[in-house]
Order: sequence, then C-alpha cells, then structure tokens
Amino acid sequence: MKTIKLFFTSLMLLSSSGIFSQNPADRDTTFNMHVPIAVGQFSGATLYKNIAIQPDGKVIYVGGFFHFGSSYSGIMRLNTDGTYDNTFNASGVGANAIVAAVAIQSDGKILIGGSFTQYNGISRPNIARLNANGSLDTTFVVGTGAPSIYAPSVRSIVVQPDGKILIAGSFTNYNGTAIAGIARLNADGTLDNTFNPGTGPSHIIEVIKLLPSGKIVVGGRFGSFNGVNNEGVTLLNSDGSSDASFSCDVQVSGTSPVYDIKIQNDGKLLVVGAFNRYGSNANGSNNGIIRLNTDGSVDNSFTVGTAATTGSSNGSGFVYAVDVQNDGKIIIVGNFDKYNLVDRGGVARLNSDGTLDSSFDSNPGFDGSAYDVVVNSATQHIYVANGGGNYQGEDLFNYHTQFSGHNRDIIRLFGDAGPTSIKDNKKIENIVVYPNPFTSSLTISNESIHNKIKAINVFNQLGEQISIKQNDTNTINTNNLKSGIYFIQVLFEDNSVISQKIIKQ
Repeated sequence: MKTIKLFFTSLMLLSSSGIFSQNPADRDTTFNMHVPIAVGQFSGATLYKNIAIQPDGKVIYVGGFFHFGSSYSGIMRLNTDGTYDNTFNASGVGANAIVAAVAIQSDGKILIGGSFTQYNGISRPNIARLNANGSLDTTFVVGTGAPSIYAPSVRSIVVQPDGKILIAGSFTNYNGTAIAGIARLNADGTLDNTFNPGTGPSHIIEVIKLLPSGKIVVGGRFGSFNGVNNEGVTLLNSDGSSDASFSCDVQVSGTSPVYDIKIQNDGKLLVVGAFNRYGSNANGSNNGIIRLNTDGSVDNSFTVGTAATTGSSNGSGFVYAVDVQNDGKIIIVGNFDKYNLVDRGGVARLNSDGTLDSSFDSNPGFDGSAYDVVVNSATQHIYVANGGGNYQGEDLFNYHTQFSGHNRDIIRLFGDAGPTSIKDNKKIENIVVYPNPFTSSLTISNESIHNKIKAINVFNQLGEQISIKQNDTNTINTNNLKSGIYFIQVLFEDNSVISQKIIKQ
C-alpha cells in the first residue's frame, strides 16, 4: 500500500477569483432542488423555463409546469440551498397557464407575464404583479390585459428605474387600447400613453432590455419595426420611437428568432438565438451567437468560429440564453452539442473575445436543452434551467416510486464562486492520506501546525458528494463505495483547501 503525503502552498491553488478544487462547470451539490414532481406541462411550455434571483439569494423559477391545487403552478421559489420555499404563495394555486417572463421590482414585488388568464383564481390576463410572499398584488390592475393569438402573449418584462414597466411579446392591445408587441405600464398597471411604438414589430418580440441611457433594445422574430427594416434586433428611444442611428440585419424567421440579449458594460450587445448568419453572410458562421456594436453592425473582434453546432454534421445550434460574469466572461446555454467543434453539451463559457474558455469543461453537459442561465453577481455561481434529465452523467430526477419523485430543473454550477477563498497565502498545509489505493477504509491525518481541518468531502466522478465527520484525524469506512476513482477535498478552518484523487480497489 502506498502512503501519500501532500504539501501544498496556497499560491499553487490561486486563481484570479480564489482557489478551486473543482471544475467551474461542475454542479454545486450544496444547492439541491428538491421539489415534488409536477403533474405535467401546459401546452407549448417547452421553451419556457426562466430564473430570477432575489437579493437574498432565493431563486424565483417560472415556466409551464403545473400541479393543480398547489401553490406552484407556473411559479415557485427556492431557498438558497435549492429546497422548495413553502412560504411562497402558501394559500394560493398559482397561474392557470404558462408563466414565460419574470422580473423583480426594487421593493421585492414580482412581475410575471405569459399566457395565463388567472392567478390564484383571480382574472389577470397574461400579466400580473405578486407581493413578495407570492400572493396576488390586487393594487396592480390590468383590466383585459394583453391578449394575443400567439401564446405566450407576454414574453419579456423589464422594470425601469422610475418604476414604470416595459412588457413585450405577441399581444396586439393592452386593456382594450391598440398597441402592438411592446408597451409601457405605469406602476399601477395602467397603460403609459406617452410610450408609442407606432405599428410595432412585424412579428413576435422575444426579449427586451433597457440601456443605461433609457433607450430600449428589442429582439425577436421580426423583420421590421414600425416600418423600419431592422431584422432580429432594433433600438428604440425612451418614448418608443425607432432610433435611426441603429441598423441591424440578424437573419431571423418565425422558427429561428433572437431569444436573448445581454448588454455589456461597454454598450455592445451579445445576441443569441436560432439564427445562423448576419446579412448576406452565407457561410453561417454566426450559429446562435453574435456581438453587435452600439449601432447594430457586427463586432468583428468577437471571434466565434463555427459557434454553437449540433449533430454529427455540425448543423446550426440554438442558444436560448446568455449572461456575463463580473470578469466579462460569457455563459451561454441552449440546444447545442459543440462550441467551435469542442464538445460542450448545451452549456459553455466563452472568453470576452468569443473564443471558448477551455477551463470551463461542461462536457458531456446536458442530455437535452438548457433554457435559461443567470450568473449571481454577488457570488458568481451560475444557475441553469434545464430541460433534460441528466448533467455530466448525473441523473437529475430522483424517483421515489415509479410515478413520483423530485426534479432538479434548476441546478447551480460552481462558476468562479469556488467553495473557499484564501486568507493567508504564506501558510503551508500538510495532510497525509493513506492507504491509496484503499479498500475498506481511508485515513486523513492533519500534520499542519497552522490549521485545523474544518470538513472533509469525498466526490465521485459524477460530482456526487459524501460528507465526512469533521475532526483532525479521520478514518473513513469505505465499504459502501464501489471500485473506482474518487476525489477527496479537505477544507481548513481558514478556508484554504486541498484536493487529491484517490482510488478504491
């Protein structure tokens, strides 16, 4: 048997954001969504899974799921550890159809939009505001709401700094007043008549974003807006009129739209969707992602190669959502197998120039699509809403019986959060792990004179975590482990960490 003595300086583990004992694309198993399976999905619900993170770290999750007679039809809230928050809308029954959009106001109230006609049994056609506890805010009155023949009617919501609310989607009027695709509401839910988009978009709007200047970026399935030939993306002034300085030609259609837009700090636009080219570019080198300059032209410094592709023939992939980390790196999710011909399985991290960040190794990724991604700017964790049942070989559905169980529709990836940070980079930590390879037991002994062991964790190759008792000398019974490769993580009281591969014979 072999004894391994580990000497690590903290400097060996440093990165720009701290230390990492795991791949930043790995699932953070301390966030474990554990919600009883929904009865089913509303018709047309596939694309609609969206996330919003409250300032306290709780997660609002909306979509097309339903569980009749319970509070989480179309919307639920998760605690910071992923468990179901049963205090949210505790006495209600939720929405009666898809909730496709969500936004959180500065006062904690929650705006939702979609194809529902009721919330908690009260008429609210396609748009509603909830109190912070999930109950209906009856002071927000929408009348006949935002009707449309294309569901969901309301697909994107943005709250302005002045409290007014932008909504967008496929509606043709708001509370009986003709207005197409995009409208601005006052804080009480009434229509703001100072906002006039003219004839609006020629097809459905999927996403709206607000620039710091007050101008509005709009993306979707349209080829023109108010008679101006801006395809896929357009820019509006704060009063709803078209900004003549912006010209765009992202080639979209009813089945290959722009799905999401992220405004960078420099004002450039990261645009993602199901398109594969800009203008007359017949090479299809913009599969699902492109960056635009502030005037709508292509930013040629953003180099994506073949970008998001799917299938053995590397067909055009769909990118459903995008977000940006504090350091400028870009997270994309969608229905794609590869990014620039490297296997990524529906989630990838890009450098700020569009090239693939190889340190974020999500392969094999999801076995289905991922529909939304949000980076928590406070912690740098990455939250993903997935449509598959598997991530990196791990089953995300836990069966209790043949017909019931718990879904992990929302998972959290470590990202740049990491489990720890370094307080003193001059310390040398020293542990002994023996025997290795091991059979029935494994001992971890701390020989550091500086630090005590705070916790020990063991992970299998799928990222599943086993917590071990916490003291300085730990003999672990490993009879229940199958033969194979595992990883041990030792966390010290100063939050420094050591990791090591171990082998069960």
